[in-house]
Amino acid sequence: MQCISDAQIDGLGIGIPQIADALADAFRASAEGGIRWKPKSMVAQDDGSFLMSTFASWPAAGYGIFHMLAGAATSHASAGNPAYRSMQLLTDAISGDPLAMFTSPFTSTMLPAGITRLMAPRLARSRTGVAAIIGAGTQARVNLEALEGVLPVHEVRIASRSRTSADKFADQVRARGQRARVMQPGAEMFKDADIIITTVPAAPGLVPMLDPAWVAPGTFVNAVDLGRSWMQGFDRFDRCVVDDKRQAEQQYREGRLPHAGPFDSELAEVLVEAKPGRRTDDERIVLVHPGNVVGILAITSLLYRSLKPA
Repeated sequence: MQCISDAQIDGLGIGIPQIADALADAFRASAEGGIRWKPKSMVAQDDGSFLMSTFASWPAAGYGIFHMLAGAATSHASAGNPAYRSMQLLTDAISGDPLAMFTSPFTSTMLPAGITRLMAPRLARSRTGVAAIIGAGTQARVNLEALEGVLPVHEVRIASRSRTSADKFADQVRARGQRARVMQPGAEMFKDADIIITTVPAAPGLVPMLDPAWVAPGTFVNAVDLGRSWMQGFDRFDRCVVDDKRQAEQQYREGRLPHAGPFDSELAEVLVEAKPGRRTDDERIVLVHPGNVVGILAITSLLYRSLKPA
Protein backbone atom coordinates (compact mmCIF):
# COMPACT_ATOMS: atom_id res chain seq x y z
CA MET A 1 0.00 0.00 0.00
CA GLN A 2 1.25 3.46 -0.90
CA CYS A 3 1.26 6.41 1.50
CA ILE A 4 0.76 9.48 -0.67
CA SER A 5 2.58 12.67 0.33
CA ASP A 6 1.66 16.31 -0.17
CA ALA A 7 4.62 16.68 -2.52
CA GLN A 8 3.34 13.88 -4.77
CA ILE A 9 -0.09 15.49 -4.98
CA ASP A 10 1.36 18.95 -5.63
CA GLY A 11 3.46 17.47 -8.41
CA LEU A 12 0.37 16.30 -10.27
CA GLY A 13 -0.78 19.85 -10.97
CA ILE A 14 -4.44 18.88 -10.80
CA GLY A 15 -6.64 21.94 -11.12
CA ILE A 16 -10.20 22.81 -10.16
CA PRO A 17 -11.62 22.11 -13.67
CA GLN A 18 -10.35 18.50 -13.50
CA ILE A 19 -11.78 18.15 -10.02
CA ALA A 20 -15.18 19.46 -11.15
CA ASP A 21 -15.24 16.94 -14.03
CA ALA A 22 -14.44 14.09 -11.64
CA LEU A 23 -17.17 15.26 -9.27
CA ALA A 24 -19.72 15.39 -12.07
CA ASP A 25 -18.98 11.77 -13.03
CA ALA A 26 -19.24 10.58 -9.43
CA PHE A 27 -22.43 12.45 -8.56
CA ARG A 28 -24.09 11.19 -11.73
CA ALA A 29 -23.06 7.64 -10.79
CA SER A 30 -24.43 8.20 -7.31
CA ALA A 31 -27.74 9.50 -8.68
CA GLU A 32 -28.03 6.30 -10.73
CA GLY A 33 -27.34 4.11 -7.68
CA GLY A 34 -23.80 3.19 -8.66
CA ILE A 35 -22.20 4.47 -5.44
CA ARG A 36 -23.26 3.29 -2.00
CA TRP A 37 -22.33 5.42 0.97
CA LYS A 38 -23.24 6.52 4.47
CA PRO A 39 -23.54 10.08 5.81
CA LYS A 40 -20.58 11.18 7.88
CA SER A 41 -20.99 11.23 11.62
CA MET A 42 -19.15 13.29 14.21
CA VAL A 43 -17.94 13.11 17.78
CA ALA A 44 -17.30 16.61 19.16
CA GLN A 45 -15.52 17.78 22.30
CA ASP A 46 -16.60 20.76 24.38
CA ASP A 47 -13.53 22.73 23.30
CA GLY A 48 -14.35 22.39 19.60
CA SER A 49 -12.10 19.43 18.75
CA PHE A 50 -13.82 16.72 16.73
CA LEU A 51 -13.55 13.41 14.89
CA MET A 52 -15.66 12.72 11.81
CA SER A 53 -15.82 9.70 9.49
CA THR A 54 -17.71 8.14 6.60
CA PHE A 55 -17.21 5.57 3.82
CA ALA A 56 -18.39 4.68 0.30
CA SER A 57 -18.07 2.05 -2.42
CA TRP A 58 -18.05 2.55 -6.22
CA PRO A 59 -17.79 -0.97 -7.69
CA ALA A 60 -17.95 0.11 -11.35
CA ALA A 61 -14.91 2.34 -10.85
CA GLY A 62 -13.22 -0.28 -8.67
CA TYR A 63 -12.77 1.83 -5.54
CA GLY A 64 -13.92 1.99 -1.95
CA ILE A 65 -12.99 4.67 0.56
CA PHE A 66 -12.77 5.29 4.30
CA HIS A 67 -12.63 9.03 5.06
CA MET A 68 -11.84 10.71 8.37
CA LEU A 69 -11.37 14.24 9.64
CA ALA A 70 -9.63 15.02 12.92
CA GLY A 71 -10.09 18.64 13.95
CA ALA A 72 -8.39 20.69 16.63
CA ALA A 73 -10.01 23.42 18.68
CA THR A 74 -9.08 26.89 17.47
CA SER A 75 -7.14 27.49 20.68
CA HIS A 76 -5.10 24.29 20.14
CA ALA A 77 -4.33 24.62 16.43
CA SER A 78 -0.69 25.45 15.82
CA ALA A 79 0.09 28.66 13.93
CA GLY A 80 0.47 28.26 10.20
CA ASN A 81 -1.03 24.75 10.16
CA PRO A 82 -4.54 23.63 9.23
CA ALA A 83 -7.06 23.31 12.06
CA TYR A 84 -7.97 19.80 10.89
CA ARG A 85 -6.35 16.74 9.38
CA SER A 86 -7.99 14.82 6.55
CA MET A 87 -7.24 11.15 5.86
CA GLN A 88 -8.52 8.83 3.14
CA LEU A 89 -7.87 5.11 2.84
CA LEU A 90 -8.58 4.06 -0.74
CA THR A 91 -9.36 0.36 -1.24
CA ASP A 92 -10.10 -2.08 -4.02
CA ALA A 93 -13.91 -2.20 -4.07
CA ILE A 94 -13.97 -5.92 -4.91
CA SER A 95 -11.11 -7.49 -2.94
CA GLY A 96 -11.02 -4.94 -0.12
CA ASP A 97 -7.23 -4.64 -0.48
CA PRO A 98 -5.86 -1.26 0.65
CA LEU A 99 -4.46 0.70 -2.29
CA ALA A 100 -3.26 3.99 -0.85
CA MET A 101 -3.44 6.22 2.21
CA PHE A 102 -3.83 9.95 1.67
CA THR A 103 -3.06 12.27 4.58
CA SER A 104 -2.97 15.52 2.65
CA PRO A 105 -5.69 18.17 3.22
CA PHE A 106 -5.93 18.53 -0.57
CA THR A 107 -9.11 16.48 -1.02
CA SER A 108 -11.12 18.16 1.74
CA THR A 109 -9.80 21.60 0.79
CA MET A 110 -10.65 21.29 -2.89
CA LEU A 111 -14.04 19.56 -2.59
CA PRO A 112 -15.97 22.82 -1.94
CA ALA A 113 -14.15 24.56 -4.81
CA GLY A 114 -15.00 21.73 -7.20
CA ILE A 115 -18.66 21.86 -6.17
CA THR A 116 -18.66 25.63 -6.59
CA ARG A 117 -17.30 25.32 -10.13
CA LEU A 118 -19.84 22.61 -10.93
CA MET A 119 -22.91 24.34 -9.51
CA ALA A 120 -22.35 28.09 -9.83
CA PRO A 121 -23.08 28.15 -13.59
CA ARG A 122 -26.32 26.29 -12.86
CA LEU A 123 -27.47 28.37 -9.89
CA ALA A 124 -26.04 31.87 -10.44
CA ARG A 125 -27.04 34.41 -13.04
CA SER A 126 -24.86 34.28 -16.13
CA ARG A 127 -24.21 38.02 -15.93
CA THR A 128 -22.43 37.70 -12.57
CA GLY A 129 -20.08 40.62 -12.00
CA VAL A 130 -19.78 41.24 -8.25
CA ALA A 131 -18.76 38.61 -5.70
CA ALA A 132 -18.98 39.28 -1.95
CA ILE A 133 -16.81 36.92 0.10
CA ILE A 134 -16.94 36.50 3.87
CA GLY A 135 -13.62 35.14 5.07
CA ALA A 136 -10.16 35.60 3.58
CA GLY A 137 -8.46 32.24 4.01
CA THR A 138 -7.82 29.25 1.78
CA GLN A 139 -11.50 28.53 1.11
CA ALA A 140 -12.11 32.13 0.06
CA ARG A 141 -9.21 31.91 -2.39
CA VAL A 142 -9.98 28.54 -3.97
CA ASN A 143 -13.70 29.21 -4.29
CA LEU A 144 -13.01 32.47 -6.09
CA GLU A 145 -10.57 30.64 -8.36
CA ALA A 146 -13.31 28.08 -9.05
CA LEU A 147 -15.38 30.76 -10.80
CA GLU A 148 -12.64 31.58 -13.32
CA GLY A 149 -13.79 30.71 -16.82
CA VAL A 150 -17.37 29.86 -15.81
CA LEU A 151 -18.70 33.16 -14.39
CA PRO A 152 -17.38 36.68 -15.08
CA VAL A 153 -16.34 38.38 -11.83
CA HIS A 154 -14.83 41.87 -12.07
CA GLU A 155 -15.27 43.07 -8.47
CA VAL A 156 -14.62 41.16 -5.23
CA ARG A 157 -15.82 42.52 -1.89
CA ILE A 158 -14.02 41.03 1.11
CA ALA A 159 -14.91 40.90 4.79
CA SER A 160 -12.78 39.16 7.41
CA ARG A 161 -12.28 39.22 11.18
CA SER A 162 -8.61 39.95 10.46
CA ARG A 163 -7.83 43.13 8.53
CA THR A 164 -4.37 41.74 7.74
CA SER A 165 -5.90 38.64 6.12
CA ALA A 166 -8.45 40.75 4.24
CA ASP A 167 -5.75 43.05 2.84
CA LYS A 168 -3.59 40.10 1.82
CA PHE A 169 -6.50 38.47 -0.01
CA ALA A 170 -7.37 41.79 -1.65
CA ASP A 171 -3.81 42.02 -3.01
CA GLN A 172 -4.18 38.51 -4.46
CA VAL A 173 -7.46 39.51 -6.08
CA ARG A 174 -5.92 42.61 -7.65
CA ALA A 175 -3.04 40.50 -8.97
CA ARG A 176 -5.69 38.48 -10.83
CA GLY A 177 -6.87 41.66 -12.55
CA GLN A 178 -10.04 42.09 -10.49
CA ARG A 179 -11.14 45.04 -8.40
CA ALA A 180 -11.00 44.37 -4.64
CA ARG A 181 -12.76 46.19 -1.80
CA VAL A 182 -12.38 45.40 1.90
CA MET A 183 -15.70 46.06 3.62
CA GLN A 184 -17.70 45.32 6.74
CA PRO A 185 -20.24 42.49 6.40
CA GLY A 186 -23.72 43.94 6.03
CA ALA A 187 -26.43 45.13 3.70
CA GLU A 188 -24.09 47.57 1.93
CA MET A 189 -21.57 44.82 1.15
CA PHE A 190 -24.31 42.62 -0.31
CA LYS A 191 -25.98 45.40 -2.31
CA ASP A 192 -25.90 44.51 -6.04
CA ALA A 193 -23.78 41.41 -5.33
CA ASP A 194 -24.45 38.61 -7.79
CA ILE A 195 -22.80 35.88 -5.72
CA ILE A 196 -22.08 35.71 -1.98
CA ILE A 197 -19.53 33.15 -0.75
CA THR A 198 -19.31 32.52 2.99
CA THR A 199 -16.27 30.67 4.33
CA VAL A 200 -16.31 31.34 8.08
CA PRO A 201 -14.52 28.53 9.99
CA ALA A 202 -16.14 26.76 12.94
CA ALA A 203 -15.26 28.07 16.40
CA PRO A 204 -16.79 27.65 19.84
CA GLY A 205 -19.16 30.51 20.61
CA LEU A 206 -19.38 31.67 16.99
CA VAL A 207 -22.32 34.08 16.65
CA PRO A 208 -23.95 34.24 13.17
CA MET A 209 -23.63 37.75 11.79
CA LEU A 210 -25.23 37.63 8.32
CA ASP A 211 -28.93 38.31 7.78
CA PRO A 212 -30.72 36.58 4.87
CA ALA A 213 -32.84 39.75 4.60
CA TRP A 214 -29.76 41.53 3.21
CA VAL A 215 -29.68 39.27 0.13
CA ALA A 216 -31.12 40.94 -2.95
CA PRO A 217 -33.32 39.21 -5.55
CA GLY A 218 -31.28 37.25 -8.05
CA THR A 219 -28.31 36.63 -5.73
CA PHE A 220 -26.70 33.20 -5.44
CA VAL A 221 -25.43 32.43 -1.93
CA ASN A 222 -22.69 29.80 -1.80
CA ALA A 223 -22.56 28.71 1.86
CA VAL A 224 -19.25 26.83 1.91
CA ASP A 225 -19.27 27.19 5.71
CA LEU A 226 -22.49 25.12 6.07
CA GLY A 227 -24.35 28.37 6.74
CA ARG A 228 -22.82 28.80 10.21
CA SER A 229 -22.24 32.51 9.53
CA TRP A 230 -25.93 33.07 8.70
CA MET A 231 -28.75 33.94 11.08
CA GLN A 232 -31.94 31.92 10.90
CA GLY A 233 -34.24 32.81 8.02
CA PHE A 234 -33.25 30.56 5.13
CA ASP A 235 -36.98 30.36 4.38
CA ARG A 236 -36.51 33.81 2.83
CA PHE A 237 -34.66 32.18 -0.07
CA ASP A 238 -36.62 30.95 -3.08
CA ARG A 239 -34.47 27.83 -3.37
CA CYS A 240 -32.30 25.97 -0.85
CA VAL A 241 -30.00 23.40 -2.49
CA VAL A 242 -27.73 20.97 -0.65
CA ASP A 243 -25.16 18.43 -1.81
CA ASP A 244 -27.20 15.64 -0.21
CA LYS A 245 -30.31 15.76 2.01
CA ARG A 246 -29.36 12.69 4.09
CA GLN A 247 -25.99 14.22 4.83
CA ALA A 248 -27.57 17.57 5.72
CA GLU A 249 -30.11 15.93 8.04
CA GLN A 250 -27.36 13.97 9.83
CA GLN A 251 -25.21 17.07 10.23
CA TYR A 252 -28.18 19.04 11.58
CA ARG A 253 -28.99 16.34 14.15
CA GLU A 254 -25.39 16.43 15.37
CA GLY A 255 -25.36 20.22 15.66
CA ARG A 256 -22.84 20.89 12.89
CA LEU A 257 -25.36 22.22 10.34
CA PRO A 258 -27.35 25.13 11.85
CA HIS A 259 -30.20 25.14 9.33
CA ALA A 260 -32.80 22.37 9.11
CA GLY A 261 -33.96 23.23 5.61
CA PRO A 262 -36.23 22.35 3.98
CA PHE A 263 -33.88 21.65 1.09
CA ASP A 264 -35.78 21.53 -2.18
CA SER A 265 -33.01 20.08 -4.36
CA GLU A 266 -29.85 17.99 -4.14
CA LEU A 267 -26.70 18.62 -6.13
CA ALA A 268 -27.05 15.39 -8.13
CA GLU A 269 -30.71 16.14 -8.96
CA VAL A 270 -29.72 19.48 -10.50
CA LEU A 271 -26.77 17.88 -12.26
CA VAL A 272 -28.88 15.22 -14.00
CA GLU A 273 -31.71 17.73 -14.56
CA ALA A 274 -34.19 15.88 -12.35
CA LYS A 275 -34.54 19.28 -10.63
CA PRO A 276 -34.04 22.63 -12.37
CA GLY A 277 -31.17 24.99 -11.95
CA ARG A 278 -31.88 28.72 -11.85
CA ARG A 279 -35.29 29.41 -13.36
CA THR A 280 -35.50 33.22 -13.23
CA ASP A 281 -33.13 36.14 -12.79
CA ASP A 282 -34.92 37.14 -9.58
CA GLU A 283 -34.57 33.85 -7.69
CA ARG A 284 -32.55 34.00 -4.47
CA ILE A 285 -30.79 30.64 -4.22
CA VAL A 286 -28.58 29.26 -1.45
CA LEU A 287 -26.30 26.23 -1.85
CA VAL A 288 -25.23 24.64 1.44
CA HIS A 289 -22.05 22.50 1.58
CA PRO A 290 -22.27 19.91 4.39
CA GLY A 291 -19.69 17.80 2.51
CA ASN A 292 -20.30 14.45 0.89
CA VAL A 293 -18.16 11.32 0.68
CA VAL A 294 -19.14 10.87 -2.97
CA GLY A 295 -17.10 13.97 -3.71
CA ILE A 296 -14.25 12.80 -1.49
CA LEU A 297 -14.19 9.47 -3.36
CA ALA A 298 -14.22 11.26 -6.72
CA ILE A 299 -11.20 13.43 -5.91
CA THR A 300 -9.22 10.73 -4.11
CA SER A 301 -9.68 8.24 -6.95
CA LEU A 302 -8.69 10.96 -9.45
CA LEU A 303 -5.46 11.50 -7.52
CA TYR A 304 -4.76 7.76 -7.36
CA ARG A 305 -5.33 7.27 -11.10
CA SER A 306 -3.08 10.23 -11.85
CA LEU A 307 -0.31 8.83 -9.66
CA LYS A 308 -0.34 5.33 -11.18
CA PRO A 309 2.23 4.74 -13.92
CA ALA A 310 0.77 4.56 -17.41
